[in-house]
Amino acid sequence: MTFTPTIYKYRTWSIPFHRSVLLKNELFYASPSDLNDPFDLKITEDYRLIDTKRKREQYADNLINSTIEDLIKKGINPVLKRKQIIQLLESDAEKMQKEYDDTSSIWTNNRFGVISFSERWDSILMWSHYAENHRGFCIGYDKKKIQNSKFFATAGNVKYYDIYPSIDPLNNDIISTLKFKCHTKSKEWEYEQEFRTTQLWENADPTIEERIIKVPENFISEVILGMMITEKDKSEIMKITSERNIPTYIISQKPRTFILQKELIQ
Repeated sequence: MTFTPTIYKYRTWSIPFHRSVLLKNELFYASPSDLNDPFDLKITEDYRLIDTKRKREQYADNLINSTIEDLIKKGINPVLKRKQIIQLLESDAEKMQKEYDDTSSIWTNNRFGVISFSERWDSILMWSHYAENHRGFCIGYDKKKIQNSKFFATAGNVKYYDIYPSIDPLNNDIISTLKFKCHTKSKEWEYEQEFRTTQLWENADPTIEERIIKVPENFISEVILGMMITEKDKSEIMKITSERNIPTYIISQKPRTFILQKELIQ
């Protein structure tokens, strides 16, 4: 795979917070509940894979061992709880799956944040969907600086799948499982070529202020203006990029094609 040095974020100049990306170097961690993909960060462990007596016992042991202090504080007998888990897995794994999925969804929405970028600046669809029908702008970020910074819990490309993936509940590699959940989407979204960063908060419901981060000025490597941008917005953006010495481009149509091209204007 060819390394892409720049990743992009499509924005709308008429939205005040979108301006902050350029004016204040701010980025916003969106809750999974606000993402446009209803399946995003919703891939959970597949209880159908716990299909033997040994696996059910192993899963129950892992769960009890990881929560035993909390169980004791709540006055719950760990031995009895272990037995109940095994029985439920054996008699009604679908019920346990649904309960886990519902709980996991709430937990994820309340504690995770996602910042989405793209390795593409020339997507007609993304200019339409995320940049006010080509009237907005696109900011290019230095990919290595994003990857090597300490602002994010995970940072990397999204992988796309035709088939809904299964996660083994017995997999104890929490970090790899977490990254897989955060960076996996349906093949339907592959055209976005998404690179994303995520954050996880220990406490539920981080405030808007907590979801905003400010990155160093030198993380921004270029700004691209949409082909339908107004002269007023173009002038305002170029004034800022001129003061900050940020290379600025404008989009146009490659003649007689459905291809976007960019031209350096400042």
